[in-house]
Amino acid sequence: MYNPQGVSKTIISTQKTTEKLSFKVQIKQESGVYVASVPEINITVRAGTEADARSQATEALKQFFEDAKRDGTLMKILADIQAKA
Repeated sequence: MYNPQGVSKTIISTQKTTEKLSFKVQIKQESGVYVASVPEINITVRAGTEADARSQATEALKQFFEDAKRDGTLMKILADIQAKA
């Protein structure tokens, strides 16, 4: 179902992290395509349905944090996110 306000919350948790993070996922429809964006970390995905857009945004967030953990930048990113809150 299309969310006219275009905002939902996605919660990401990693296996070894007890802290849960919540991000606003903004979803809008453009020319028959749903665009989901996570402004806090500059992620944008496109999909054919709202549900797919939300799912892809969630997967992109998980991948972002897995990559940050692997690269050794996770703690700095988390500190930056908390400082902006």
